[in-house]
Amino acid sequence: MKVTNLIPNHEYQFRVKAENEVGLGEPSKPCRPIAAKDPIGEFTLSVDSCRCSLECWKISGVLVFQYRVFLLTPAEPPGPPAGLKVSDSTKTSITLSWSKPVYDGGAPIIGYSLDMRLKSESDPEKPSEGWKRIDTRGPLVLTEFTIGQLDEKQEYEFKVSAQNQVGWGRHAYLKEAVFPKEILGKIEETLIITSVLVSWAVMKSEDLGRDLKPMSLCLSATEAPEIDLDASLRKGLAVRAGCPIRLFAVIRGRPAPKVTWKRLGVDNVIRRGHVDQVDTMSFLVIPESTREDSGQYSLHLSNSAGEKAVFVRELVWPERRRECLKSRSGSVMAPKIIMPDVVTVRAGSKMVVEAIVAGKPAPFCKWKQGSEDVLTSDRLSVVKTLTSCTLIIKHVTRKDSGYYSLSAENSTGKVNQILRVTVMGEGSPFTGFLPPFLTTTLPREHPLCFSEPG
Repeated sequence: MKVTNLIPNHEYQFRVKAENEVGLGEPSKPCRPIAAKDPIGEFTLSVDSCRCSLECWKISGVLVFQYRVFLLTPAEPPGPPAGLKVSDSTKTSITLSWSKPVYDGGAPIIGYSLDMRLKSESDPEKPSEGWKRIDTRGPLVLTEFTIGQLDEKQEYEFKVSAQNQVGWGRHAYLKEAVFPKEILGKIEETLIITSVLVSWAVMKSEDLGRDLKPMSLCLSATEAPEIDLDASLRKGLAVRAGCPIRLFAVIRGRPAPKVTWKRLGVDNVIRRGHVDQVDTMSFLVIPESTREDSGQYSLHLSNSAGEKAVFVRELVWPERRRECLKSRSGSVMAPKIIMPDVVTVRAGSKMVVEAIVAGKPAPFCKWKQGSEDVLTSDRLSVVKTLTSCTLIIKHVTRKDSGYYSLSAENSTGKVNQILRVTVMGEGSPFTGFLPPFLTTTLPREHPLCFSEPG
C-alpha cells in the first residue's frame, strides 16, 4: 500500500485494522516514526558477533548518515517449559498443558516433545530409565496435547522438553503421577465458604451425664437433577403392537439421583418391561408392546438437591406382521444419536461437540468433515465412550467452518446426523508491521508493508 500527499521532512506513524463480515478488529501497534524524505542508500553488514547497518538521507541538500550496531549473542538450548499440569482427563485419556520456557536460549522455540512412563516401572536409583516418547503424529508446536488409550487402573508419569534451532532443552516433570479418571469439567472459579449454618435438636433430659460421641460435620457439593430428552420423544412416540418400546434420556445430578419410570393411569406404575442405566443414560424397555401400553409415561429424578420430571406420550398401533426387529439372544436397539444441529464458536476458542449415542449392540461411530473422515492430530481429537462420541477441535479457525456428520452403525441399521459449524470472530490485529520503505521518486509518497492477521 502506498500513502500519498505527505508533507516532506515531516515524521509519520501508521496503524492498520482488519475487517471482516463481523466488523473492524483492533488496530495494530503503530510503526516507528518515519520521515517523508528521499533516501540515498542503505548498507547492512552481518558478522558472527554483530550486525551493522548504515543509512543515508539527503535533507535540504545535506547528507545525513545513521550508523547502527546490533550485538548478536550465541544461542544455546532452551530452558525447561513452565507450568506442566493436567488440564483435562477421562477414564482413557489425559490432557497436558504447559507454557513456553522462560528462557528460549536466544533462538525461537520450534517444538516440544512428551515422554511417559508407568509409575510401577520407575526406579529411584535410575530416574532416566523407563521413559517412552509419546507419538504426537507430527511436530508438536502447541502447548497442549491429549494422550489417549490409557488404562484407568495404571498411574502415569509425564515430562516435556522444548526445542530451538540449537537442540533440545531440559525436561519439566509433572509434579506427581496421575490416574486417568473422569472429571465433570474444568474448574474456572474458586468457591470460598465463609460461613455455615448448623442446627440440631435439644438434648433430652435422660441423656444428661452420659458419655456422648463427638459430632462431625461434612460438606459436599450438590447438583439438582437434570434431564435431557431427545426432541423426537418430546413430540410423542408411536409403534406397532408387538414391537418393543424404548424410551431413554440423559440424566445428571449430584448425588446420583433416584430414577423412577412410571406409566400414568389407574395404577400409575409400569406393569411390564424393565429399566436399564448405562453411565448417564436411563432406558425404559418394553420388549413386546400391546395396545394397552398406550398412554403417558413419566421419568422422575430426585436427590437431596431437588426433583425433576419429564413426560412422554406413547401410542401403540395394531400389530402388523414382520414390522418388528427381534433377536434370539434378546432385544436389540437401532442406533440413536443426540447432538445439536448447529454449533457457532469464535475463532481461536476450543470447540467441543458431545454426541450421545445409544444402541444395542453398541454402535460403531465415525465423524466426517464433508465427505472425508476427520483425521486426529494435536489440534483435533475424537473421544469415545460407551454412550458418547465427542469431537474436540482446539484453536478453531475459519477453515473449520462447514458441515460435519456423525454416523452410528450396528447390526440393526445405521443412522447419520449432520452438524453445521460456523466459526465467527472479529478481525485480529495485524502483526509483523514492517517499517515503510522510502520511495526514490516522489518525496510525498510512502509504500507500506504488513502481514495478514494471525
